[in-house]
Amino acid sequence: MNFLIPHGWRTRLHILSRSHRHLGILCGAILIAGYAAATIIASTRDDGLSSHDETAALRHYFAKGLREVEASPKPHDRELANWLHDLCDEMPKTAAEWELPIPTIADFIKTGQIFDVKVKEAIEHHAGPQDQRAMFNDYVIASLEPKSTLGKEARERIEGAARRIPPAPLANEFLGHLLDHVDLRMEALHAFRREGALPEAEYARDEALALAIALGELQTLRELLDQPTYRAAASGYQLISAGALLGDWRMQLKGTLKGLWERARWDVVMIGLLAASLWYSVFVRFGDRKPWRWITPLPALLAGVLSVGPTIMLVHYQDTIMGLTEHGGFPRDLIYYVAGVGLREELCKLALFAPFLPWLLRRRDSLQALLTGAFVGLGFALEENFGYYMRSGFDVATGRLLTANFFHAAMTGLIALAFYEMVRTRFAKAEPFIGTFVAVVLAHGIYDWAFTGGDSLPFVGDLSLISMLILALLAHQFFHQVELMARPSGSVISLLSIFVVGSAFIVAISLIMVAMETPSILAVNVMAANVVGYVPIVIFYLRRIGQL
Repeated sequence: MNFLIPHGWRTRLHILSRSHRHLGILCGAILIAGYAAATIIASTRDDGLSSHDETAALRHYFAKGLREVEASPKPHDRELANWLHDLCDEMPKTAAEWELPIPTIADFIKTGQIFDVKVKEAIEHHAGPQDQRAMFNDYVIASLEPKSTLGKEARERIEGAARRIPPAPLANEFLGHLLDHVDLRMEALHAFRREGALPEAEYARDEALALAIALGELQTLRELLDQPTYRAAASGYQLISAGALLGDWRMQLKGTLKGLWERARWDVVMIGLLAASLWYSVFVRFGDRKPWRWITPLPALLAGVLSVGPTIMLVHYQDTIMGLTEHGGFPRDLIYYVAGVGLREELCKLALFAPFLPWLLRRRDSLQALLTGAFVGLGFALEENFGYYMRSGFDVATGRLLTANFFHAAMTGLIALAFYEMVRTRFAKAEPFIGTFVAVVLAHGIYDWAFTGGDSLPFVGDLSLISMLILALLAHQFFHQVELMARPSGSVISLLSIFVVGSAFIVAISLIMVAMETPSILAVNVMAANVVGYVPIVIFYLRRIGQL
């Protein structure tokens, strides 16, 4: 490609790529521009969420949901019910998070509000006839204090509406929700099924499927999924879980593909692809400068994306058949992350790497084996990132870029290299492969446990430092293997330039996306502060990449 660039420009690019000072200025300019753009967007659209007043933030959140109800086609009953489900579900968690008292029935009757949100007024404006509005109020009362006398009486009135022939719309949905909250799950399943027979009861159908899967009700599952309305309502994860319970591999495959489609939101896909493309470029540059080198790794990347499907299947098997679940305290949570999360993810990624083995053995190229495994791991992280962005927003993009993306790539790369060497030597190196696989699974499990579940260890504070130490050790081992086998690239733009400028660009885009998603200056500033916390990791990467 050098012949396409005039000699004078090649010299200038070369000087720029090797100048740390120029790189710092360019990187700083990109970050400042991104932060400035995000601040402008947030300031023009900020509608109160940036306030440090907790109740103002809560008003903003639920008022936004109410505006969506008002914007929907009339009647609003179903949309209003979904809004109330969200409000009632979030109540205990929200009160604990913001250190606020949990609203009581007396508070609601007196003020008509929950967390300063005018719930009773919303019901009066958007619910149907008087008896329907009364049922909505009963649902809120029963959700606030389900075991109190007033709460039980409210639930009984809803039960009466649900027993009518025909039942009142939403009565069985409200009843199912209330029964589920007091752990009467089979009764809740029956209530949701009755509601699900109505044409617009998508929420109830989703809840019925979820409960049938959680309770392992195989006959109920078959009956539900035989109905077109339920098959259309089932999410990708529900189809995978139901297929695993029913032994239906076609259903599981359909669920995997549907799950990928459900995450295909343009902004989510864009940020995910940008983050993956940075590491993709770095790994390509580690390899030989051969024709089609930018295209050749794409099948391995796709294989990594597809490896998420069997991983989700194993999640359901381990959770329901083996009883391997989280939140069991120490040491059960640690066992869950090692024997559950770490083992299943590394097994599935290795299984999707295996088809590339004949090609690698013909090439007799250990570096290519390492990099092919890295591309498989990167594909897994790419698909996994979509779910994180959907659930947690774009403020996690920088952390995922610098930790999970490389973490999965490095782990799968090291296991793939050991697996390749074992097969190449006709199992003479079986012990190193077993040792590498066990060590990586342990590292993966402990990393996740310390990062997300380490608080289950009593009398111990934040263990996230252990996660960063494991990441550094894995990165050191991965880069060491690359260093032993890599060939000088001689490219015009240095590897360090690609990483620095690419990272700055992705952070800037993420700041802008956060401002668009949550129009709040506070949200932008929080993300900017979090970015600063990743500086030590960036410095580590810069030192190691700069040596290659």
